[in-house]
Amino acid sequence: MIRAALNRFRSWASTWRRRTLVALLVFVALWAFTSWYGMVRPLPSDLSFSGELIGMEGTDIRFLTDLTYRNTDDEAVHDQHVFDEILALIHGAERLIVLDLFLFNDHLGLSNSAFRPISSEMVAALVAAHRRSPDMPIVLVTDPINDIYGGDPSPQLATLRAAGVQVVITDLTRLRDSNPIYSGLWRLALQWWGNSAGAGWLPNPLDASGRKVSLRTYLRMGNFKANHRKVILTDNGDRWVSLVTSANPHDGSSAHSNVALRVESIELARQVYRAEMEVVRMSGGKPPFETLQDLEDRSQPGDHHVAYLTESAILDRILALIDGTASGDEIDLALFYFSHRKIITALRSAAHRGVWIRALLDPNRDAFGREKSGIPNRQVAEHLTRTAGGAIAIRWYATHGEQFHNKLMVVRNPRSVDVILGSANFTRRNLDDYNLEASVWVRAPRGSNLDRELKLYVDRVWTNEGGFFSLPYASFRDTSKTRRLSAWVLETTGLSTF
Repeated sequence: MIRAALNRFRSWASTWRRRTLVALLVFVALWAFTSWYGMVRPLPSDLSFSGELIGMEGTDIRFLTDLTYRNTDDEAVHDQHVFDEILALIHGAERLIVLDLFLFNDHLGLSNSAFRPISSEMVAALVAAHRRSPDMPIVLVTDPINDIYGGDPSPQLATLRAAGVQVVITDLTRLRDSNPIYSGLWRLALQWWGNSAGAGWLPNPLDASGRKVSLRTYLRMGNFKANHRKVILTDNGDRWVSLVTSANPHDGSSAHSNVALRVESIELARQVYRAEMEVVRMSGGKPPFETLQDLEDRSQPGDHHVAYLTESAILDRILALIDGTASGDEIDLALFYFSHRKIITALRSAAHRGVWIRALLDPNRDAFGREKSGIPNRQVAEHLTRTAGGAIAIRWYATHGEQFHNKLMVVRNPRSVDVILGSANFTRRNLDDYNLEASVWVRAPRGSNLDRELKLYVDRVWTNEGGFFSLPYASFRDTSKTRRLSAWVLETTGLSTF
């Protein structure tokens, strides 16, 4: 009797093991398929948008900067123009305001203070604009990180909703997965748990003093994807204005150094509106108009040209501009994150052709009160220094808790200067159709006012003219092979936040 029972148990155990193995193999296969499909899934139609170049006068384009640095007396200086211009545009709008902004909150990380309460200023300006013109549509598109992925609802967004602003939280599930190993598992087994506020027990990932969040918040955050755009479209009474920038209306980021381009053009505004309304529609929002109405447009076709670019269209243009350089041409880079392998290869080839290249990089050490390891910029800088034979000059921005948050490339040849500026870091996640990104491409004549402003800006920071802006390459040089391998693995697999 005992022997019979043992035999039945062995038979059951054998069957159970077989069934478990089959179930495990099926799950792994589904996980692998979901991970693969997440990397290649079709995107909505107007993502990876590449606008046609539009001719215009140079007077309709303005280059704006925010600079935090130390003066000759070692005092902190905050020379800011980007958000002052954005607030002025909001105050002057009469027909429409569209904003697509990544970080829009007052979270401070581990810091205990902010240079400027910029999120509150933006909320007040938008509420005042709605009260001034109740029939004027105001659309804010933003990322779910501002609600901590549902774990801590944003009071700023709640105030805007109550005031009548259409707040559109981007549906990130429609995007491709940059972290496929994890995101495949999340889509398959974890996303169904949802999220809610009020039952948290884990530290707030964006603010040490913030409301605690649940494990489900961290599980969603692990996808490492975002609507990372930073663009404003509005009118100033009689003309449409588009402003594309690297800056976030985020209190913890308010001291960062940033850049922006402000362009007055109905044609560029139509490109921006078309691309932005695709994000609104895919996220369940409602575009206020089918297309922008003509306003009085004083612009004339000129010798400056501009186009709106998003997602991988930005990468395509970056590579085309670098690959099109010849001996004696110049490339200036001012970047927060730099790790995209195709761009690294293109720059190395350009240097070997005799192109003169300067790269001004953030040292990747400061992140809202946290100290980082220097990945990826220090490893990329060392790689370029070794493989380009010293033909690429590199300096570090001298940060003191804030970040050098630029995403700027300038390419000069004897006839023209090309500028790429916007939200996109030069990384796989930002340029390979994973994040939502927005940049503007401008082509202007050599010697134009825009050309001079860009050169003066980079020269000033590079040479420490009138202040203490940058440090020599040796200041943050990192020769660690371990960290170099780590940077490569993080970039290749997507297991990173850059």
